[in-house]
Amino acid sequence: MSDPGRQDPVARDEVEALVAARRELPEGHDQELIDAFMERVSAEIDARVDQRLAEQEDDDYDPMPGQIGVAIGSIALGIPVTAVAGSTAELPGVVVAWIGIVLVNVLFARSRR
Repeated sequence: MSDPGRQDPVARDEVEALVAARRELPEGHDQELIDAFMERVSAEIDARVDQRLAEQEDDDYDPMPGQIGVAIGSIALGIPVTAVAGSTAELPGVVVAWIGIVLVNVLFARSRR
């Protein structure tokens, strides 16, 4: 049974034509029929994948320039901040420092939406 929302890679009549051709041709042509059929199925699947990827690129493309820079900057500045916070306030200071770094990244990401 087929799912009504699913689209088959080839039409049913093409499969029926393949079976009919198989019946009419003499023995030894099976591989050629199978290869031709698989080539058509593969081409159809490739075309659908390309179409879906193109649609996805158009719909989902949401560049966030600067977010990578903020993340890298946060890590780069987080190293000395961790050292200072760890030496002065030990573990609680490190935790507070990294919570602040995470908050900066989260707020920046939210402001870009």
